[in-house]
Amino acid sequence: EKEKEKEKEKEPEQAAATAEPEAAATKEPEQAATTEEPTARTQSVVIMYYSLTGNTAHVASLIQHALEPNFAVRLFNLTFGAAGPTSEQVEDILGAIKNATAVGLGGFTWGFHEPSPLRDFIARHVPANSLAGKRCFVFGTAGGDVGKLLSNLASLLSKRGATIVASFWCRAPGNYTCWCPAKGKHQVWGSAERDKATQFGARLRDVLANPKANSVSVWGSVPGVLFGWAVSDSMTSKILGPITVDASKCVHCHKCVQNCPFGALSESDSGITFNAKKCAGCCRCINNCPVNAINSRATAPKTPYLCTPAVFADGKFGIKIVNDEKPADKDDKGDK
Repeated sequence: EKEKEKEKEKEPEQAAATAEPEAAATKEPEQAATTEEPTARTQSVVIMYYSLTGNTAHVASLIQHALEPNFAVRLFNLTFGAAGPTSEQVEDILGAIKNATAVGLGGFTWGFHEPSPLRDFIARHVPANSLAGKRCFVFGTAGGDVGKLLSNLASLLSKRGATIVASFWCRAPGNYTCWCPAKGKHQVWGSAERDKATQFGARLRDVLANPKANSVSVWGSVPGVLFGWAVSDSMTSKILGPITVDASKCVHCHKCVQNCPFGALSESDSGITFNAKKCAGCCRCINNCPVNAINSRATAPKTPYLCTPAVFADGKFGIKIVNDEKPADKDDKGDK
């Protein structure tokens, strides 16, 4: 009986001894979780862009997909109608910028420089020093020469305290309808240029993951420096000329009125009215009309730009002109 009593006394000690390793084993994951370094995915990136026909939006989405394995990315399309952004939209963008680790700004080349509505949005709504301490990047698209687009975008961000760590541009089909191919043909994206955007996103992911990334200088091209000062919105408007609306085709969808960045179009009892003094010649109304009811003397013999970029696998130099009646190759379907 005495031996049994001694064994009973030992049982709590043995239980405690066996419980200690088990408790330690259960605590190890908790300790590991508290000491683990935070991943880059907890950091956010804001990408703002201005796009009228979808080219720059396409590049922004490619950069987003390249960054998302490591960063939480939010896209903001700064393409507003003549009424401009609402106060709620501005507050949402500024709130995202405040909490972001990095900020990107993209646009397309318009007369060797950035689109004026994009420049105006940053100037009016993004306060001074709001980008202080943030790593930023600029990107863009151009049908020909990039001009001063990237250098001007970088300047807009730098004036608000940003550190520019990367820049990129690629060739996209020209969407200035006056210079588009003749009717029966249209321009499409090439996979070579599309791949450049994806590769830039991958490089950018590594740059943003490095807190000690160096700043870079962004320069304009030689043609941009030579001609960028001379080309203005009024010049592109003069090339386009007055636009006309075919009342027999118009379906009164109001897309042209709602989406004109300059308020050059309005609707009255007599139909769509065009104000030449407000027009900047961006051709957005012509390119976005679903029934091709809008034209000018310069664009009548041309093919409006397709607003959804198509990607061709054999686009060696980026841009390809195809006939409307020629179907895309079977191998291209998966890339669209």
